[in-house]
Amino acid sequence: REEAKPAADLMAAGGAAAPPPPPTVPVEAPGARAGFRREQEDRWLEGQIPALKGLTPRQAAADPTRREELEALLWEFDRMQPPPGALTFDTSRLRSLLGLPGR
Repeated sequence: REEAKPAADLMAAGGAAAPPPPPTVPVEAPGARAGFRREQEDRWLEGQIPALKGLTPRQAAADPTRREELEALLWEFDRMQPPPGALTFDTSRLRSLLGLPGR
């Protein structure tokens, strides 16, 4: 017989501690955070994105038939609710670099 139990219950029963939260960049390092975010944004602009059918965001912005998909993806980024302290993309900067209208 199989039985499903929440992972928290299993860890409590076994005395195991909950896994630590993912590491975040210290708040004391705003310059480092900003630089890291820009680097990640720049990499994203040049990376092949599955949601864009393998195109890079720059390629999608240049293709009138894919531009709407790119804009929808950026709107999804805007709607995301990241955990406190998480680094997120500056979608205004991305839109500017891609020649897209602001939100």
